[in-house]
Amino acid sequence: MKRKNTFMVGCLIFLFLLSSISLVASPQKEVSLEVVKPYGQSTVPMIKIASRLDTLEGKKIAVVGNSFMADVTHPEIKNLILKNYPTATVYLQQEVGSAEHYPAPGTTNERVKAFQKKLKDLKVDAVISGNGG
Repeated sequence: MKRKNTFMVGCLIFLFLLSSISLVASPQKEVSLEVVKPYGQSTVPMIKIASRLDTLEGKKIAVVGNSFMADVTHPEIKNLILKNYPTATVYLQQEVGSAEHYPAPGTTNERVKAFQKKLKDLKVDAVISGNGG
């Protein structure tokens, strides 16, 4: 109860000081405030996301990305997929390469194009990129 009262007294003092400051600072001026969003608007057009695969059975999957401990987690992801879907083919980054860091949104470079071509040439059905690291 004492904590609640202290909080209320603090709020009242704050409001009093706030009103005193505004009266001293501009006794005859009207104050106008604007509120802006703390985030910008997206300039990248949305693209259609590929539909979800109905199964991983018989599919070709690439596990890519240089996320936290990828050298440990990516082989484990591959093992888990093959354990549950033995007819799947799983490629690790060492086999398919990488686009490294993507350039700014809406732009591309030769490394990105080469990586995308490799995935298409292998007829990859799905890509797992990163793993929460």
